[in-house]
Amino acid sequence: MNINMKNKWLPLLLTACLASCSTTKNLPEGEVLYTGIKQIKAEQTDNSVAGKLAQDEVEAALEYAPNNALLGSSSIRTPIPFGLWVYNSFVNSKGGLGKWIFDKLASKPVLISTVNPSVRAKVAKNSLRENGYFAGETTYEVITEKKNPRKAKVSYTYRMNDPYTIDSIRYVRFRHRTDSILRQHLSESVLHVGDNFTASNLELEQERISALMRNNGFYYYRPEFTTFQADTFMHPGKVSLR
Repeated sequence: MNINMKNKWLPLLLTACLASCSTTKNLPEGEVLYTGIKQIKAEQTDNSVAGKLAQDEVEAALEYAPNNALLGSSSIRTPIPFGLWVYNSFVNSKGGLGKWIFDKLASKPVLISTVNPSVRAKVAKNSLRENGYFAGETTYEVITEKKNPRKAKVSYTYRMNDPYTIDSIRYVRFRHRTDSILRQHLSESVLHVGDNFTASNLELEQERISALMRNNGFYYYRPEFTTFQADTFMHPGKVSLR
């Protein structure tokens, strides 16, 4: 079929497509269309600067845009799911104009199985732990539409609880020369008593020590040469760091 014929019949076929207006009739068997996040509910939050940063990371792990999302939003969609209409109308087209329309205009459905909310909840919980919220929890619920059970939103809840904070810091097992260099620059440490115990700050401290040693003649010192031991049993909610 030449381009002129496509241009001639395209408006008519798209009108028929829009008239059918189904976004789920040709979904794979057993699949449910993801229509966005219903809500992300935060409980027992930490309103400190560190807590706000942790919340941002958690919510970034949970967010996932549905089809026809408005400006990439995870919860707001535009009212006309054009790409989905085209998908459901022409997904079974084997050739000709229908196949051409599908290839050019269809949007692949975003499915609940693609979003995988259980994995996202686990990633969010791990993010809480990496930011010192070892007692943090995350849960989710898939909420299907009453009118169409093949559509569903996801609701997430996360509870931060109190963060673990650094109770003490000791630098041990450094040889004499490296220990002397380290002591001279302790004021530059990324780690401080009272701060949240976070994986990112441990990594930053490894990088700082590595750069410090290389700048003082230990050219092959690498970040992973510095390791950490964290004791959380001595004092509840506190970390004794070596």
